[in-house]
Amino acid sequence: MELEKFEYRARLANAQAELEQARLDVSTEQAEALKAIKKTYSSVSKSGKESELVLRVPQRRAVNARLNAAEAYVAEAEQALRDTVLEAPYTCQVVECSVGAGARVVAGQPVGKVIPLQERMIRIPVPLEEFSALPRDEQGKVNTALTASCVLNNGKRLQWLGRVTAVDAALDSKSNSAVLIASLEPNASHVSEWQVAPVNMALQVAINVQVPVSAWIPASAVRDGSSIQVKTPSGMQERKVQVVALKDGRALVTVPEFQSGDALIL
Repeated sequence: MELEKFEYRARLANAQAELEQARLDVSTEQAEALKAIKKTYSSVSKSGKESELVLRVPQRRAVNARLNAAEAYVAEAEQALRDTVLEAPYTCQVVECSVGAGARVVAGQPVGKVIPLQERMIRIPVPLEEFSALPRDEQGKVNTALTASCVLNNGKRLQWLGRVTAVDAALDSKSNSAVLIASLEPNASHVSEWQVAPVNMALQVAINVQVPVSAWIPASAVRDGSSIQVKTPSGMQERKVQVVALKDGRALVTVPEFQSGDALIL
């Protein structure tokens, strides 16, 4: 979006004119100071009165202050002129305009809405049993690849590669699911379709993981938050667990070492 520049060019021209006048005033005052230096080498003349050089100190300070102010006004006017062209810092598409041609705008006024074309952020509910199996990095954050796809009205199927970037702090209580936030990357094979999909379209998201044994158990059965006691054919043993969620006195745990024939001891 580009604003009319005539007002901003006029403002810059006025600021530049004031700057040149301020520079002239500084030069004039410097010349007057040189004259005063030639008249006397001391701060007090032979008559006992202050010299002209001392008397002109306020004038020198004033012209220097006006010069600094004029330089600041020019810099501000130059920035305002550059701001007449509004550009998003990323490749995007305009989806809504709030002003039309010829409309007058003020600072801070919304002029429209854009959507980025580099990537899309989507939210994916994942059952807690499956969420517990998602790969994690060294800090314990979910970091797994996924594939999203949709079918256009013309029957064409589109796909995007993506990766989970965050997990919503709140669980979806209705579906007993965790909500993943993922970023989808543009697919170079159909860049044009990326401008319209997957906005307002149903996406099918595939995450391929191996789900270990998970179960809801009484929270009191978890020892020190990291293990449970199980009865095995060879006797009592301790199994390490990962607590995925706590709800209503129950804990959803993943037991990587759980084996056939093991029984939980409460």
